Amino acid sequence: MIHYYTQKRELPPSEIYEDMKTSAVFEILSLLPPEKIWDILREASELPTDIQSPQSLKDVWFWPHLEGIEGTDHSRFVEPDVIFQFDNVDVIIEAKRNDNNPQNPKQWDSELEAYKESYPSKKKKVYLIAVDGNGGKNGKYAENEDVYQTSWRRLCSAVNNQKNKGRIIDLLLKTFEVLGIRSYSPLSNFISEYKYKLKLYRFSDAKNNLGSIIG
Repeated sequence: MIHYYTQKRELPPSEIYEDMKTSAVFEILSLLPPEKIWDILREASELPTDIQSPQSLKDVWFWPHLEGIEGTDHSRFVEPDVIFQFDNVDVIIEAKRNDNNPQNPKQWDSELEAYKESYPSKKKKVYLIAVDGNGGKNGKYAENEDVYQTSWRRLCSAVNNQKNKGRIIDLLLKTFEVLGIRSYSPLSNFISEYKYKLKLYRFSDAKNNLGSIIG
């Protein structure tokens, strides 16, 4: 399918673009060794580094229906986009087409709670990764330690940063290309970090710094 769009120089039809993007990227990603899948997800979303890399991938589900949580906005059922069940950790993926389609923190809570009730385990940690729709935010979500934010572009960069690529990684990168997703360059990373620091920098900081220089 990916080679069809590459050779024909066509884009996927817009009406199925979001689901097709999710399916195309994560289906191919799931073909990689479990430790490499984890490395990519961890780098893209800044998941904790103290969790041991998985040794096996037990299952992958796309759009599963989980029993809803009574008293919430999702009381009938919840439908995460993807669930990765590893031997030592589980990861829920909730993806949006882009930042014009905002994520819903209440949906994250419902999906996490529904999954933990359906598959209770005291040994395995469960994380939810929100892909795009985060207003440019990345890393741990301040109000829920089990939620981490990322973007399609950061996911592409994490794939591109893999040292030993091989055919599956090459196909995944070609998929991102077809979908119009490009990885961050070192320059774009620098600009993004500079803008973030500039946003946090206050006039009072500049005044204090100037005062320390003048003495």
